[in-house]
Amino acid sequence: MQSVLNPLYAVIALIGFSAQCVYAEQFDNTYSDDGRYVESGGSSDRHAVAMLETPSGDIVQVSWVDGGCGGSPACPRLTYLTASGVYITSIGVAFSTTSGFESIAGAAVDRHGRIIVVGTSTPTVGGRNIRVARFLPDGSLDTGFAGDGNTDVDFFGLDDYGKAVAIDSDDNIVVVGQ
Repeated sequence: MQSVLNPLYAVIALIGFSAQCVYAEQFDNTYSDDGRYVESGGSSDRHAVAMLETPSGDIVQVSWVDGGCGGSPACPRLTYLTASGVYITSIGVAFSTTSGFESIAGAAVDRHGRIIVVGTSTPTVGGRNIRVARFLPDGSLDTGFAGDGNTDVDFFGLDDYGKAVAIDSDDNIVVVGQ
């Protein structure tokens, strides 16, 4: 009996697969007039990290620009859009050379609308560290987080790289790195 069922499972699997291939997702043309948001102007060295929904329903795009912001190699940029993709504002954040990002790899929004960004920093002494920064919903650094809005995590003076961030149900920040 099992030999009869194996080909039947294969046919069901193929039908299911072909049905998935027939229906492709389409752009939502009610979002930003054509289903896409393209930020014009600014640096060609911009790197997209995440598009996140805020508790208010708006969207914040987290990206970073190579150099040019207070000496930090990677400058975070927060671009705010309405839920339908209409541009609100874009905010660049400058860090000093001793407290900036070398690269930015992940971002998340907590239930209070604060944006948490994780990446890698290069301190003046020692190896690379995991850098975590928290921004208020208006895009300013949250000085209630680590005293100045950002902190480094260093494991034994070795090179550490922040790769991703998530927020748990109690608004605890969970960072993944190597």
